[in-house]
Amino acid sequence: MAEDDWFRSGAWDENAQDLFRERLKRARDQKWFYLRVKARAIAAEHPEDALTLFAQYIAADPEHWSDGHYAIATIELARGEIDAAFAALDEAMGENGQDLGATGVMENAFLCAFYGRTDRYERALALFEPWDKGAARQFGRPFNRSFAGNYGEALMLHALGRVDEAQLPARAALEQQLSDRGPVAGHPALGIPPRASEEMMRQLVWIAGLWDSKVLGDPPTRFAT
Repeated sequence: MAEDDWFRSGAWDENAQDLFRERLKRARDQKWFYLRVKARAIAAEHPEDALTLFAQYIAADPEHWSDGHYAIATIELARGEIDAAFAALDEAMGENGQDLGATGVMENAFLCAFYGRTDRYERALALFEPWDKGAARQFGRPFNRSFAGNYGEALMLHALGRVDEAQLPARAALEQQLSDRGPVAGHPALGIPPRASEEMMRQLVWIAGLWDSKVLGDPPTRFAT
């Protein structure tokens, strides 16, 4: 067994747990680091125990609490505990909603839209404003969103009745899905989003104002009347 297997390995049987707790107790410093690495290593197979370790990590390293809450949100999402996932995501994003940076803002927008959390739409959209203002000052344009950001913004704007505004992010999201090149010059494979489901693509086509009922038939389930 490698010297660092006690905290890097995904093993979590009784012996592994005893070894981890013993070595953690003896550690003089960086206990937060060992807790974080072990929690990530066991999260897929032992999510509840990983949640406990992440809670201990947050307590041991207040400086990086945002990272810990984000990890908890990811685990809760994988478990299907959507309310708990959003609660942890809110903790990670902080009171101003910006502690995870632009990535957090865009992931929040995507998740709010994907799960239809209409109670969160207004704030999720408002969190884009500082990034748009900063990009406008520096580059003379709005902030470039990822596919997650464009998809989330399009669905939320549309749901709030801002149909014309929703078309631009919907079309941007479609372009990102249809492109075989990412946004980073010289690195075409970087930044290409995962392939969206057929239903998500249908939603975007509808919101973008590109729907042809003769070709595509009935509207997406989410917008059917």
